[in-house]
Amino acid sequence: MLVWLLLACHTKDLAGCATLGDPIAREECRYDFIKPLLADEAAFKAAIDSMTDAPSRDLVLLRLAVDNPERAQSLCGLVRLPATREKCDKVIGRPHIAGPRPSP
Repeated sequence: MLVWLLLACHTKDLAGCATLGDPIAREECRYDFIKPLLADEAAFKAAIDSMTDAPSRDLVLLRLAVDNPERAQSLCGLVRLPATREKCDKVIGRPHIAGPRPSP
């Protein structure tokens, strides 16, 4: 397992992540690859759109929404699966998870 984690740290693209045999390492690799792309809208969209595995794609988006509550609304808008949409709605609907909300 340590070998897979080391390989995940050195993967330079999403295709390399897909070659990892350990599913946890594979998902960590995908998340670690996409997370820095949030700063570049075009690169982020291209990376997300290139992911053909819908559950994996949605998992990345959900994790990003939790880690970036100020962007949770837009990130959750990109999820495709109903179960993930439900989880995202919970993240958005919980102020302590989704960040500060404006006062009425």
